[in-house]
Amino acid sequence: MSSHDKVAGGTGHRAGAASGPRLDRLPIGTFHYRLLWLIAGGLFFDAFDVYLLAGVTGALVKEGFATLNQAAHIVSATYAGLVVGALLAGYVGDRFGRKVCYQINLAVVSVGTLCTALASSPESMVVLRFVTAIGLGAEAVISYATLSEFIPPARRGRWLGLLAFIANLAVFASALCGYLLLPQAGGWRWMFAIAGAGALVMWVLRWRLVESPRWLESKGRFDKADAVLRKIEALCTPAGGLPPVRVEQQPARQADAGLSELFSGAARRRTLLGMFLNIVQYVAIYGLLVWLPGLYVKQGLALSTSLEYSLFMSAGGPAGALLAALLSDHIGRRRGIVGFSLLAALLGWVYSMQTSPVAIAGLGFLLFTAVYVLATYVFAGYVAELFPTAVRSRGTGLCSGIGRAVSIGLPYVVVWLFGVGGITAVAVAVSVLLLLQAGVVWLWGPETNSVALEALEAQSDEISAGRRTLAPGTRVAKH
Repeated sequence: MSSHDKVAGGTGHRAGAASGPRLDRLPIGTFHYRLLWLIAGGLFFDAFDVYLLAGVTGALVKEGFATLNQAAHIVSATYAGLVVGALLAGYVGDRFGRKVCYQINLAVVSVGTLCTALASSPESMVVLRFVTAIGLGAEAVISYATLSEFIPPARRGRWLGLLAFIANLAVFASALCGYLLLPQAGGWRWMFAIAGAGALVMWVLRWRLVESPRWLESKGRFDKADAVLRKIEALCTPAGGLPPVRVEQQPARQADAGLSELFSGAARRRTLLGMFLNIVQYVAIYGLLVWLPGLYVKQGLALSTSLEYSLFMSAGGPAGALLAALLSDHIGRRRGIVGFSLLAALLGWVYSMQTSPVAIAGLGFLLFTAVYVLATYVFAGYVAELFPTAVRSRGTGLCSGIGRAVSIGLPYVVVWLFGVGGITAVAVAVSVLLLLQAGVVWLWGPETNSVALEALEAQSDEISAGRRTLAPGTRVAKH
């Protein structure tokens, strides 16, 4: 009897490598913390690279390097690359593995960003940002999907929230660097240099990461999955030993599933839900928050004053991610998305009516916080949890790609709305979408809190077969 035939309690029943049950019974240990930091480091510089546009667009316009419309081309080229990257990450991550995917994309990010620091014209920057963004889009997709496959379900929400918190520190870090560097001539070049150098360092360090056993098992590579699991178990076994493996659900599907699976049966509803959530989040972040410094400059504020506002408000990014990490496993993803969508919509409407600098900065911070709570729920866990292991990267990548595709035209919509009604028009439009999101999730969103990934997959299969499923929010015991 081979090693993967024995793991299911020695019954002789072939249960693959039982990757899910074996990983889910492990106590949090050194392995999990190292995994978190290595994934988070790459995602931090990925986010830094994306969010630096918030200040750089204003600086490019102020220095005369680019007009407002040329800045819109640069931003849209970035968004177009993010779409391609998200879709490619979905295919590569599911076909060749999580580790292969995140090493390729981080190499693209580091080289492309360093070259962007040397851009000689708006036209060359458009090309460089598109290429770099392919890696940026892939990194965001694969990071959360990978971590979700290692963390026990009772802790998954908090750990994915912590990953988002570390990544969203880049919101504040990029704003701080912008505050210090962008008022100087050519300071935007140093912004790109910092992002590229950091990504290169993380690319070297992340060679130590292991492949996901769940993914290996979904490909039928049981012996390899078992070998990786044994290494992880050796690092996580406490003095009293590990609890027995309890195989209560089917192992990950062992098939080369394609995009068609995402639109078959109950999976169709989850795929459409994931797409919609991504669209709303990208509109809120890239249609409003990223553009605020540039819009304030266009309204007549000094660049330094606009950057001060941005620096203070951007602290809401990591604050929102941390709040989501603390709440996720307690209130659940579904209720969290509904509640904070309503709160963010209210804040966006109130924010749009403010004229006082203190009110703009204070409400802006609260708006940033609420939006990034939502982004953490959606990007860092909920969407990835909706899909089976065999198509998790593809499902997450497709949803991210659709959301990012919508964001390609956002700069032009933002410029038009700004011309019609200033920042007020932009903020109100985003608030309406957030209200719609709350309604959609309340009516059709499943609860994924503390449910094993394999059990979530089984729920989807049972819905497709017309059978009764686990109740939303069915919990598993904490280890």
